[in-house]
Amino acid sequence: MRRDVSDQHRLLIDWEGRYPGQVFYAAPCLRDGAAFNKAYNAVDVARSSALFSPVAIGPLPDDKVHTIAYKPGLSYGYFCSEPKEIAVETFDSLTGRLPALFKDKRFGDFRGTARDVRSAVREAASPALRQAENGIAGRLRQALPPDGADGAAQPDRAEAILDVLVAREIARIDLGIDLVIAQPR
Repeated sequence: MRRDVSDQHRLLIDWEGRYPGQVFYAAPCLRDGAAFNKAYNAVDVARSSALFSPVAIGPLPDDKVHTIAYKPGLSYGYFCSEPKEIAVETFDSLTGRLPALFKDKRFGDFRGTARDVRSAVREAASPALRQAENGIAGRLRQALPPDGADGAAQPDRAEAILDVLVAREIARIDLGIDLVIAQPR
């Protein structure tokens, strides 16, 4: 999005600074709607997407519309209007790096990570969404299974899940981004 319309790109650069190699723009590499529907139904859109680092793109130089031109199968695309080569990350290469990321001590505590992500999203959100945060949390809490429904009472786990869901909802509504967190069991 243009920088005069949204702070999204700057926020993504900031988040990638906090979480290096873990924040991306994703663009499907599918030729048409039928190919997209087939990949969607096979839960394979991510594997068929090109991922671009906000940091590699760099700060937007002006308030004009900018795009990335890319071709499926190449290891690079171009940030336009002034062409600048940008490396493409694939889903497979990203998932190949996940085991090492899971060993990072910053992410070993799911409750702490969830709390930090919710806080980071809250900081980036508009005042209106910050005010709506408790209402969003209340609605999401009602939709969650009751504590202990899976056989064991785990209030810390339930709060961590709630933090992730609230952060994802605020990021989706207010920032126009999808937030995904992977955590090994």
